[in-house]
Amino acid sequence: MTVAVSVTTMASGRVSPPPGGRHLPALALIRFLAVAAVIWTHAAGPIKWMGTGFDFADAGRFGSAFFTQCSVFLVMLKAFSRADLTWLQNARGRFFRVYVPFLLWSIIYAVQLDLKALFLHEGERFEFDRSFFWNGSIYHLWFLPFILIVGIVLFGFARWLMRAPKLAIPMAVLLVFAGCLAGAIYFPIEPDTFDRDYMLRLSWNRIPSVCWAAAFAIFFQFGGRELLRTRGMLMLGIGVFAGSLFMLGTHPWLHVFENLSGVGGMLIGLSILNAAQISWASALGKLTYGMYLCHLLFLGLFRTLWHKGMGATNNYTFAVVATFLTVCASAVASAYLARTRQLKVLVPV
Repeated sequence: MTVAVSVTTMASGRVSPPPGGRHLPALALIRFLAVAAVIWTHAAGPIKWMGTGFDFADAGRFGSAFFTQCSVFLVMLKAFSRADLTWLQNARGRFFRVYVPFLLWSIIYAVQLDLKALFLHEGERFEFDRSFFWNGSIYHLWFLPFILIVGIVLFGFARWLMRAPKLAIPMAVLLVFAGCLAGAIYFPIEPDTFDRDYMLRLSWNRIPSVCWAAAFAIFFQFGGRELLRTRGMLMLGIGVFAGSLFMLGTHPWLHVFENLSGVGGMLIGLSILNAAQISWASALGKLTYGMYLCHLLFLGLFRTLWHKGMGATNNYTFAVVATFLTVCASAVASAYLARTRQLKVLVPV
C-alpha cells in the first residue's frame, strides 16, 4: 500500500513539504559518526599501509563523502520547503555561514603553522599564495569553498524542479548515471604538496556524491519518502555501508567506495531509524560543523605532546587515543563557540 501511494505521488508530480533536518535524527547521528571518522583518518593517516590485512585508517574515508551527500541533501530540502527564501538570499546566507568561517579558520591555521615552526621547530612556516582563497591554509578546509558553490548551484536547480515537477524523477535517474560516470575518473591527491588545483581535484572526486545526494533529495521530496523509511532500505544501507568500508580497508585504491559509503550512510540516515527515540542525536549533529573546522588544532596538539612524551605517533595506539580525545575536545569547543556571541561567527549554525 505504501509503495503504491508513493508511486502514484511521483507519477502525478504532486509535492508535499518535506520534514526539516531536525526531523531526521538518524541523519544527524550518522553525521556525528562521520566527523569522528574524519578525525580518525587524520589521526591514523601517517600509518603506512603495508599491503596486507585491513587498513583501518582508509576505512574512515567515508566521512568526507557522507558530509558531501548530507549537505547537498539538506540544501535541496531547504530549497524545496522555503518558498519565502530567494536564491540571492540563500547565496548570501551561505556565503556568511560557509565562506567567512573558511577564511577565519584559514587564518587561524596559518598562525598555528607559523607558531609550530617558530617555537616547536615542527613543519614549515605558512607561505601565502592566491590559492589560499580556495584551498585554505591546511588540507581539510578545501571542503568549505566546494560545498559553498555546490549548495548555491543546487538551490537554484531545486527551485527549477519545483516549477517542473514532472521532470523530477527523470532528472534523479539522470543524476544517478552522471554520478556513476564521474566516478570512473579519479584525480590522485598528494596532500603534502598542496598544489593550486588541490581543491579542484578533491571537488571532482566528490562529484558522484553530489549527484547521488541530489537524486536522494529529489526522490525524498517527490513521493519516495515512504519507500526510504522501510526496514528493507535500512538493511540495504547497512549492507552498502559495511561493504564499502570493507573494500576501503582491503582495497583503498578503489576510490569509488568512498562515495558509495556515503550512499550507505544516507540510506541509514533516512531510514526507519528516524522513528526511534533518538531525538538526542539532533544535538550531536549540530556540533559536527564546528568539530570538522577545529579538530586539527587539537589533533596537532595531541600529536606534539605524544611525540615528546611517548615517541612515535605513526601507530594505532596513538590513533585510537588521539581520536577519542580530539572528538571530545572538538565537540566541547564547537558547543562553546556556537554559544559565545563574539565567537559564533566561527561556527554559525
